[in-house]
Amino acid sequence: MVEIIHDRNRCQSIGVCESMAPQNFEFNDANEMTVLNNGTVGAEQLDQVREAVAGCPNEALALRETDDGAVGA
Repeated sequence: MVEIIHDRNRCQSIGVCESMAPQNFEFNDANEMTVLNNGTVGAEQLDQVREAVAGCPNEALALRETDDGAVGA
């Protein structure tokens, strides 16, 4: 498994992540981004989440490998 790391200081709530991987990212009424699923990314979502992380214009997202041996980005 892979975990999403969100840098709130860099995030400007543009919404690229939510548009690319809506099952993992959501914006609330205050336009603050929330990482869903406790930040955990399953194998079936990994490609979409990698694209969302790469597409973040402020580089506010990263992926971290969890201890089960999955490869992050």
